[in-house]
Amino acid sequence: LRQLARCVGSVCFLFAIHIVVLPILNAMAAPERYARVTRRAFSFITALNACFGAVAYLLFAGDVANPVTDNLDGGSRAAKLTLGAVKLLLCVDLLFTVPFVFAAGREIVERATLEMLPRCAAGRARFRSPETHARNAVRVALLGAVFAIRFGVPCFGDLVDLIGGVVNAVMGFVLPPAIALKLFPMSWAARAAHLAIILFGLAALGLSLTFTIESLLDPDHSC
Repeated sequence: LRQLARCVGSVCFLFAIHIVVLPILNAMAAPERYARVTRRAFSFITALNACFGAVAYLLFAGDVANPVTDNLDGGSRAAKLTLGAVKLLLCVDLLFTVPFVFAAGREIVERATLEMLPRCAAGRARFRSPETHARNAVRVALLGAVFAIRFGVPCFGDLVDLIGGVVNAVMGFVLPPAIALKLFPMSWAARAAHLAIILFGLAALGLSLTFTIESLLDPDHSC
């Protein structure tokens, strides 16, 4: 049960990314196709990841490393080439997916920051420059936080658990039902279901954060 709880962060990192639907929807040339496109895309990615997990388990069984790429770190030339190709493809994947995840949180922080700027009765035009500076400051601060976390958590597995369990759990399981509760009328059963999802997200956050801190403080912990 403890090992199952420890994988919460990794699972959230991989699957709790539906907050990206907001920037995707805003960027679509044909928003009316959104539902069909997202169903097909998420179904394909889910099946692909399930197959990858099954193949990794069949190949390595109980010796699956964290991260699984460590299982490919063998001495043969083929293993090294495979490991290099996997890492390269992972970098390409992150290059195209991280901006979507980052954009959703950035928009929330930017709007909250801009709301604190002074308003003038003459309109917002004269405050365009301060708004631009505020947006740039928020983006630089967020990128700085990302780099600080990256270099402060040297183990990739711990980094995945931390980002997945804290950020993705909140943006995937806490914010969406909280927004729905705020904006849409619903029955008591629907409200209870939304609250249960929020509690699940908070539990995932707590478990992942606890295990990640435990790993980081363990002097015998290795990447």
